[in-house]
Amino acid sequence: MGNVFSRMGIWLAQELHFNLREVMKMHLRQLVFSFLILLLLSIAAIPSFGLFGSAATSGENPSMMIPAANAGPVLLRDVFAKDSTLNSSLWQINGQAGNASGLNLDHHNSTVVTPTISFSRSTGLGFTGVNSMYEIATIQSKMSFGPPFSLAALVQGTITHGNTFVFMVSRLDGRQGVGIQGNLNSTNEGYYGIKCRAANPSHATWDYCGTLVSSPSVNVWYLLRINVLKNLWATLSVSRYFPTNGSSILLASTSSNLYGAGPFYVILAQWEGRPFPVTGPGPNVANWYYVNMVLLPSVGFAFCDATHPCSMGVVDYGISGNGLTYTYNTTAFSSWVNFTSLSIGNSSKASLNGVMTVQQNLVAYGVAQGGNLGEYWTQDIALIKQKSATSFSITLVDNVWNFSAANAMMSNIKGNGTGLCKRFGTPSDGKHYYCSSLTFSVSLPFQLNLVTKISSLNGSSAVTFGMRIFASNRLVASKYFDRVTFASRRANKPEFMVGGMNPRGYFNDAETVLCGGPGGARVNITGIAAVISEKYVYGGTFVNVRHAWSAGANTAEKVTGVSMAGSASKVGTAASGVDNLVRLW
Repeated sequence: MGNVFSRMGIWLAQELHFNLREVMKMHLRQLVFSFLILLLLSIAAIPSFGLFGSAATSGENPSMMIPAANAGPVLLRDVFAKDSTLNSSLWQINGQAGNASGLNLDHHNSTVVTPTISFSRSTGLGFTGVNSMYEIATIQSKMSFGPPFSLAALVQGTITHGNTFVFMVSRLDGRQGVGIQGNLNSTNEGYYGIKCRAANPSHATWDYCGTLVSSPSVNVWYLLRINVLKNLWATLSVSRYFPTNGSSILLASTSSNLYGAGPFYVILAQWEGRPFPVTGPGPNVANWYYVNMVLLPSVGFAFCDATHPCSMGVVDYGISGNGLTYTYNTTAFSSWVNFTSLSIGNSSKASLNGVMTVQQNLVAYGVAQGGNLGEYWTQDIALIKQKSATSFSITLVDNVWNFSAANAMMSNIKGNGTGLCKRFGTPSDGKHYYCSSLTFSVSLPFQLNLVTKISSLNGSSAVTFGMRIFASNRLVASKYFDRVTFASRRANKPEFMVGGMNPRGYFNDAETVLCGGPGGARVNITGIAAVISEKYVYGGTFVNVRHAWSAGANTAEKVTGVSMAGSASKVGTAASGVDNLVRLW
C-alpha cells in the first residue's frame, strides 16, 4: 500500500501539481459557503422559484419591490406604476392577436369590448370593462417575439365575477399560444381557479391544460410566468407575491406543447363566458403592476423544476449572461465537487435507490479515427452508493460516445490503457465504450477531483481519465484509471471544445453535474450541501470556466431536490431545493 501511495504522490506532483493546502482552502471555502447558504435560507424563509430571483428593490417605485429579472437582453418591459397613459409604442387595445386569441378562449361568439384603463403609482394599470356574458377585452403588445424567452407579470384582481385577468402569448391568428387565466369568483363552479390554457390548431377553442391554483383570492398579488422554449415547449407558473418585501411563494407550475414556434404577441385580457351556476355576470377589475420579458440563452435544456428535473451543477455552454456566444479549445479540465452533507434517496430505477453519479462531461474535437477526424463525448464519472448516513462507496467509471454523426457507432478504439479497468469494452449495440474501475470507501465530508486530458500519443489521439478522492482532507485515492486511444492514420491535434453544436445535435459544453445512476436513471437527493468548481487549462494553468449555468443538457441521468446558486469566486453551491435554471456567473 505504501508503494501505491508513493506512485500516487509522483502522479500528483507531475500531472496535476497537487497542493494539499489548496484542498484545505477549498474545504474551508466549502464550509463558509455552506454556512452562508444556511444563513440566507434562515433569513429568507419564503423560497423563490424559477428564472427570476426572489426579488430586488427596483428603485422605480418605493411602494412595491419587483422581482429581479433573469440576466439577458430585455425584449419588453413596462412598469405600469410609472405610466400615466398606455405606452402606445409598446401596446395597443384590442389588436388582432389579442382579439383572435381572446375569442378562441370560448366556443361561443363573444363580443369584443373596449377596456377601461387607469393608472396608479401604487397598483399600476387598472383594467376593467367586461361586465356581461360572452365579452372579451384585450391589450396586446405591438411587437411579436420569437423563442426562447421568459415572460413575467404581477397582477391582482380586486373585483371579480368572471376571468378577471388573462395573461397570454399568442400568434397573430390566435391559433397557437399559451396563457394563464384567473377566475377569482368562488361561486363559478367548474371555472373558479387560476388555470392554464393552450391553443391546439386542431381544436376550435383553446384547451385547458391544468389548474394551477384551485382557490385564488381577490386582493392578492400573483406573479405569473410564461417561459417559451425553442423546443416548442412552454412552462407556466404562478407564485403568490408579497410586494412589501419582494418575497414569493411558488403555488404551482405546469408545461404545455406549443405546436409551433410563433412569433408571439404578449396579451393582457379579461373575459366572461357564461357563469355557472347562473347567478348573473358582473364587473371585473384587475391591476397589472408590470410586465417584463427577457431573451433566454439558447442553451438547449428544458426549464428545470420539480416536474422537469435536470442534471445540476456547473456547466459552461459558451454562452454569456447577456446571450453572447463564444468558443474555446483546451487540452484538460479539472473539476472539484466537495460534499459536506449528502443523502441519496430513491431512483426511477428501484435497483439504483441510494445511487447517484457525479459526471464531468466534455466534447472532444479533432480526434483522429482511422483516416478521419471525429468528435467524441467523454464522461469521467464517480458512481456513488450510500451505505449509511455518512458512509459511501465510490467507483471510478468512464464512457466515450461517438458524436461524429447523428447515429455514429464506436470503432477503432483501444481502452484500458492503464490496466486498471475491471470491466471495459464496447457493448453489443456499439454505441459507446465504457470502463468500470476501482472502488473506494469514504465518509463525510469528502471531496472529488475529476480530471480529463486529451493528447496525441504515439501518433494516435488519446483521452485519459483521472480522479482523486479525499475524505476529511485525507487522500483516499489518486488514479489515472483509464486511457482510451483511437486508431489513427493521419496527423492530429485533438482538443476539448466549448461553444456551438456538434454533428450529433448536442451542445459542445463542459459539464460538472450531479446526476442519477447509470442508464438514464433519475434520483431524488433528499439532502445536500456541496460546492462545485470547473476549470480548464489556459496558458499552462487551470483557470475557472468563463460563464456557468446550473443545469446540464447532454446527459440522460437527472436529479431532483437540488438547487444551485453561484458566487463571485466562481464556485457553484448545491443545496436542497427545487431544480433551477440559473446563471451562476
